[in-house]
This record gives sequence, C-alpha cells and structure tokens, in this order.
Amino acid sequence: MFRRMIIISFFCVAMVVPLSVFGVTSEVMVEGILSINEDGYILFPDGTSQSTATKTGPAGTNGISVIGSSDSPGANCTYGGVKYTSASGDNYVCNGAPGAKGDKGDTGSGNAAAWSGTGSYATGDLVTSNGQLYVAVASGGSVAQPGTSLGDSYWSGVVTGSGNTARGIPLTILPHTFDTSGAFYLSPVSTTSSSTIGPYNTALVPSDCRPSMTIYSLGSSGGTFTLSYVTPTSGGITWSKGSDIVSCAVGSSSGGVLQVCSGTAASKISAGSILTIVAPKQTLGGTSGVFVAFSCM
Repeated sequence: MFRRMIIISFFCVAMVVPLSVFGVTSEVMVEGILSINEDGYILFPDGTSQSTATKTGPAGTNGISVIGSSDSPGANCTYGGVKYTSASGDNYVCNGAPGAKGDKGDTGSGNAAAWSGTGSYATGDLVTSNGQLYVAVASGGSVAQPGTSLGDSYWSGVVTGSGNTARGIPLTILPHTFDTSGAFYLSPVSTTSSSTIGPYNTALVPSDCRPSMTIYSLGSSGGTFTLSYVTPTSGGITWSKGSDIVSCAVGSSSGGVLQVCSGTAASKISAGSILTIVAPKQTLGGTSGVFVAFSCM
C-alpha cells in the first residue's frame, strides 16, 4: 500500500487528527512514533489505539508518608528532638539548649493571708479566718468562707499551737465496740467507751472550734449517733449528758459492709466545752464495732 510521510511538530499531541486534514486516505506516521488511520484513531507502536493521543501509563507505586517520632538526647540531637522519616530518609528537628537559671524569687512573708471573698485560691493555699489556719483542698475557695458548712468543700482546718497555746483538735479515727444494754458513750479522741459518762470517755475543747464527725458502723441495728455536750461534776467522775450538738444516722450493717454517716456543727463551740458521742443500743454488742472520725477546727 502506498504510504506518505508527513512530519508534524506538536507542543502537545493529545488530540484527534482526522486524515482529511492532510488530504490523504491512508495511515499517516508522525515522527515514526504513532500513526493516524483513516477513522481518526491514533495507532501506537504496541498495536493499541484510541481516539486521542493521550496514553494512560501504568499505575505508580504508593508514596511514603512522613512519620514523626520523639528522639532522645544523643548523637542526632544533643538535647533531644523529633525524628521525621520519609522516602528520602531520616531528618531531625532538635531542641535547643536549656536556658539560663532564673532569678531567685522574693522571700515570702511567712504568714498566711486572711481569707477574702475576692481572692483567687488553688489547692494547697493557706489562709486564716476567725483566728484559725486553713488549707485549700480544692480550687475556687473564694466562694465560701473557711469554717462554714459551705466552706468545708474547699477548706480544711490546720491544727497549730503548743501545750500552752492549743488550737482545736486534729483529726483522729479510732475504733469502739457497741453495747447491748442501752446507749453507749464514746470518747471522740480515744478508744474508751462506757455506759456512763466520765473524764475517760469525753474530750475537752482547748479553743473555739467547729466539731465534725464521721461514723463508720458495723452495728447490727444501726441508729443515730449524737455528739453532745457533757456537764462535769466537781469532786466526782460520773458526769451527765448535756444538749446535743450534731447527729447522723446509719442503717443496719450485714455482711461486713460499713454504714457511714457524717455531721458537722453549724457553728463553733466555745473553748472549755466537754464532749462525748452517744452511740445507739445494738442487738449484738461486743461482736460488732464502729470507727469514729473526729476533729474540731
């Protein structure tokens, strides 16, 4: 078959070229790479054809993502840094050298500041309120004054002083046993208890403070525990119960499950007050017990 050669220069060959453009009815070779038949299709050297000169090549290989990881201090980074791994290899972004040591802070006053409703308090801060020292057990203590029922969620009293300047009663948690004959009187600050009241099962308050107690009971009958004033008798060791300060009630315990209740006085009580805790009668006595947590701040 007669074949004519026509040389075509293209910046891009991705196009359909009908033979009528060249005025011939046979295939036309373009620079010996491809040919165009009379239907306008591009014929490729591998025997395939398509209506345009665009040829889809084979799929390329997947790329590799850049992966970052911490790099410990060493040969790559003296002070540590981050290693980035990519197709081109590992690259490092290193930390700078530590800065110079800062100036020493100012010397503190050594005294806790008075609590303020406009202050900003964080856990561990110390303040004073009504002559008592308190430590913050939660942030946000400016919303509640220490030594109040609301303030108990933010502040805890700190007992300070010495034998001649005693302040409050620190927290103690002590065990007691119950009695089956009737009400039983428990010392708030020792393990002594009895069916009568005397100096051995009471506590003396050394300074104005607000008492608080938590009962952990294993009693078979449950009941109400009451913190009460005690009226002493001069020249005798049998004292009498006075008015009640605060109380709380627990349910019956079974299977060794503790029954818990708490109570805190609404306000401070006066220095010199004598206290006892009244425990309810139980159907089972010495075989069951109770733990008493007590403080007066």
